[in-house]
Amino acid sequence: MDDSILKLRRSVREFKDDDVSSDLINKVIYAACQSPSARNQQPWRFVVVKNKQILSNLAHISKYSAFLENVPAVIAIVKKNESLSTPDMASIDLSCCATYLMLEATSLGLGTCFLGVWPRLDRMKLCNKALNLAADLETFALIPIGYPKSEESFYEKKDRFNPDIIRWEE
Repeated sequence: MDDSILKLRRSVREFKDDDVSSDLINKVIYAACQSPSARNQQPWRFVVVKNKQILSNLAHISKYSAFLENVPAVIAIVKKNESLSTPDMASIDLSCCATYLMLEATSLGLGTCFLGVWPRLDRMKLCNKALNLAADLETFALIPIGYPKSEESFYEKKDRFNPDIIRWEE
């Protein structure tokens, strides 16, 4: 595997005003849907937000989300609660899903930032209301997406691998 995308992915919080096409958003969501899930339950749903009023509402869920006021789009990763065979695994499944989404976005020249909502009930309640979610859905994470304002957003990060973190049992 070419690890260059892994080394380039960064949390981006400042974006150009340029619109992100629905084709590109569909590509990153397609990639997210290829992620593994326990018992193939695929607990994910997605809400794509470009509406400025909703973005403003989402910007107020925590002190860390204020920059959402100025992003071209947010992809909300939403958990469906109905009939999950292994509901305790859904947060792991959704984390994998978010990772696939962000890596695909990076490969397309788009910046993202993972904003965790779950398990903070206060944030979940505010997001669920802002997104007008049905009762069987709950917000897991918000992923702002767009073209980074700075070209330097995609620089290769320092190699974080440390062989001392591995123990071999042979």
